[in-house]
Amino acid sequence: MTVLELTDVEVTYQRGDGTPVRAVAGVSLTVNPGEIVGLVGETGCGKSSLARAACGLTPVSGGTVSFEGRPVRALGARERPVEDLGLQLVMQNPYSSLNPRRRVEQQVADGMRRAAQGRAGQHPGPAPHTVHELLALVGLPSETARRYPYQLSGGQRQRVALARALAAQPSVIVLDEPLSALDVSVQAQVANLLRHLADELRVGMLLISHDLAIVHHIADRTAVMYLGRLVETAPTRELWSSPVHPYSRALIGAIPTTASVGRLPEALTGEVPDPASPPSGCRFHPRCAHRMDQCQLTEPPAFGHGSGWQVACWLADPAVSSALASSEEA
Repeated sequence: MTVLELTDVEVTYQRGDGTPVRAVAGVSLTVNPGEIVGLVGETGCGKSSLARAACGLTPVSGGTVSFEGRPVRALGARERPVEDLGLQLVMQNPYSSLNPRRRVEQQVADGMRRAAQGRAGQHPGPAPHTVHELLALVGLPSETARRYPYQLSGGQRQRVALARALAAQPSVIVLDEPLSALDVSVQAQVANLLRHLADELRVGMLLISHDLAIVHHIADRTAVMYLGRLVETAPTRELWSSPVHPYSRALIGAIPTTASVGRLPEALTGEVPDPASPPSGCRFHPRCAHRMDQCQLTEPPAFGHGSGWQVACWLADPAVSSALASSEEA
C-alpha cells in the first residue's frame, strides 16, 4: 500500500515583479511503508519546494498530494487536521524548529497528546508510550528530557526533532536536508538511525538531500530532480551502478571515491537555468554533452528502463537507441 503519493505536482511562486516561477513542474512520486525514497539534485532544483508541498506547508498549483488515500490539505492558520498527523516533517535546522523556551519533554509530549486525539491504534508499528521511550528510540539518554534545545548539540537536537515527529505515530516522515547542518561523524549516526527506524517501525520516509553518499547508503529508491522535474527514478543500487540519464551520471561521477585518489572528481559544467524561463525541450540539454536536435525541441517523457525504473531522456527511447546503434555500426 502506498502511504504518500504525489501525482503531477506543480508548485508556482510569484516574484516581486509578478513573474511566475514553477519551482516544481509536474512531479509524480510514491513512498511505501518502511521505504526510504531519496530525492537528490543541485541547489535550486525544487527539492525543498516539493517537500513543503508534500506536507501541505505550500499549496500546489497543479496535481495532487495524497496521504493514506486522502488529499493533503494545505495548512492555514489552524492546526493540522488530526487525520493528517501521520504525515510529519523534519526540517534542515533543528534549532529553528524547536522552541528554545520549552524543555525537550514538553515538546515531545505535544505530539503524543495530539496523536491521542485521533491517531491511536493507527501507527505503522509499535508505539512508544512515554517521552523517555521515544528519546531512547532515537538514541538519547533519559536526562535529555529536562534540557532546553540550547543545551544540546546539533546532532542531539536533530534526534529530538525526530522523536517529536515519531510522537505523532507517523506513517510517513518527510526529511528536508536533515543532515546537512551536522558534523560528518554525526551525519553517519543519524543516517543509520533513519534506516533503523524505517525498518523497525515501518515508517515511510522521503529524504531530500544534496549528499548523494548518504542517500546511496540508506535509500531504497532514488529520484533525481533537475529544474523542477524528475529525470530519473530507480532502485538505488541499480541507479548507482548504471545511471542512464546524463545528469544522473554527472552527479554520481562528482562523488569523491577512494578510486579517485590523485585526481579531482568530475565536475558538471554550467549552471542551473532560471526556473522562470526554462530551456525548451529537455531542460538539461544546454549542459548535456549528448544532446541531439530532438532534445532542444521536445521534452522527453519518462521511459521505462526496468522494474521501477523511469528515465526522462531521449537516449532511453528504444527507437532512438536503436537508431544510434545502427549509425555507429554503419
